Amino acid sequence: MYDLCMHTVHTYIHTVYIHTYMHTYMHTYMHTYSTYMHTFIHTFILMHTNILLYIHTYLYVYTHSYTFTHSHVHTHTLTHTYIYKYTLTFTHTHTHKHTHTHTHIHTHTHTYTHTYTYTV
Repeated sequence: MYDLCMHTVHTYIHTVYIHTYMHTYMHTYMHTYSTYMHTFIHTFILMHTNILLYIHTYLYVYTHSYTFTHSHVHTHTLTHTYIYKYTLTFTHTHTHKHTHTHTHIHTHTHTYTHTYTYTV
């Protein structure tokens, strides 16, 4: 009598789905505008020749401040499905957020001088 040895062959299937990729782009723009500074200087010079020298100087300083905030949200979903007599599904979700802030400051200065004389 020979013993019959039965070998059971199991089938193992591993399926990987990189299934869902969601990219959310959120852009926030903040603009800050500071009011300009106005400085004027009046200078009066009375000369001996009875000529009044009148100097009017305007100083304008414009400052613009720009702040850019970029926020990136990345969501990765990885799904594993195992079929081995029964089915198992594992889902892994990874979320990554990246925020970048850039500030730009621009300053413009303009000086205007007006001079005239008249006789007193």
